[in-house]
Amino acid sequence: MLYVIKETWMFLSFMILVMIEIAHSFLLLLEYPDYTNLTEKISSSTLFTGGSTDLKIQNDFDRTEDNPAKNFFTSFLSRYNWLKGDFLQQDTWNFWAVNVITFIGSILLVTILQNMFIAFMGGVYSKAYEKGRVALLRFRAESISDYEALDKIYFYPQSPEPKYIYYIGKSKKDDYSVDDDSSETEKENEEININQLKEINSKIDKLLDAIITADRQIMPKPR
Repeated sequence: MLYVIKETWMFLSFMILVMIEIAHSFLLLLEYPDYTNLTEKISSSTLFTGGSTDLKIQNDFDRTEDNPAKNFFTSFLSRYNWLKGDFLQQDTWNFWAVNVITFIGSILLVTILQNMFIAFMGGVYSKAYEKGRVALLRFRAESISDYEALDKIYFYPQSPEPKYIYYIGKSKKDDYSVDDDSSETEKENEEININQLKEINSKIDKLLDAIITADRQIMPKPR
């Protein structure tokens, strides 16, 4: 329903503005019929009784109270009644301007805009039906996927869940940080080991040199 209102409110507002414009035109033209010397259409009929007297019926029309354009509200309602086929101003006043405005307004409002609105509403309802159908299918698909994702289906009350949940392991982010730190420490350890080996090698070389010199001093000289 909200989708239909969202799609049709602009066209419906345009129709209402057209009705207001026509109602305002009739209000300016027919609000004060005495000033423009308008004549009303009086209908009369004669009832033949078959006797000596016949009955003549004539409607009693009040130019102020029975005027369909006595104020803006009644004039607007008379324009709305055009959509139902009731042309009250034309049936009330004998004035050529009323006939012209009624003819032009009925073509614009009843013949064109009303049929356009009906056709437009048909397209909007078809779009709303398709969108609703797609939404329903999506909901059904999500419900089926949620149902299939269940490992076990319990048809009886389950046991209460544990108060605490323990996790064992590390996240990938922590692993990356640990790996980075460990790689740096490994490089530092390798550098320390290399320096220690160099010092040991230098000490061994010095010790060998000292042993060799000592042996040379101890060994007797050949004669």
